[in-house]
Amino acid sequence: MKKTTPILLLVFFLFLNLTNCFAQYYKYSIDVNYGLSGVSQPNINDFSHFGVGFNYEFDEIYSLRLDYGSDQFRTFNERIGAEAGLDMSRISLQGAVNLSTISSRIRIYDPINVFVHGGFGLSSIKSTLGSGRDNTVNFLGGITPRIKLTRQLYLSLDASAIFILSQHYNFDGDLAYSDVVNSFTSITYNVTAGLTFRFGEY
Repeated sequence: MKKTTPILLLVFFLFLNLTNCFAQYYKYSIDVNYGLSGVSQPNINDFSHFGVGFNYEFDEIYSLRLDYGSDQFRTFNERIGAEAGLDMSRISLQGAVNLSTISSRIRIYDPINVFVHGGFGLSSIKSTLGSGRDNTVNFLGGITPRIKLTRQLYLSLDASAIFILSQHYNFDGDLAYSDVVNSFTSITYNVTAGLTFRFGEY
């Protein structure tokens, strides 16, 4: 993740300089975000989340989102007497609804709009203690207040919950079973802040 972050940020700011070229594509936007990764059982939270997304707005209310997220979870592993954990990455397809414009579409011009989003995707989980990967399905949802900074640049705040189905690794890096194969559903969360850039304006 550390190696790819500067490249993704460079691409993002290159897009910022192409505003005039893409002004007619006002329904498209991209975003980058960074923030908290967490899970309640066991109690782990750390600033280890990085994400990037691409959005297409059908109209002032409904939109479609394709996004990538990367998270790290670290905790003390009693078996080895040291810190260990999981590296998770996911790609998800989500639908979003702008709650602010349901009553009046003209509120798209308000300085703050609030979105809810939800969807599904694929997760890849790697333990720091082994070389194998756990490929699973995820379902997620959240809420995103978006604050207008300029005509095309927004500050996006987000809180999301991610349900990861059929997970085989505990968050301390060990397998969830010793003999008979077993899995569980985990619930992680992200609390993030980021920038959203629209290729044009309404």
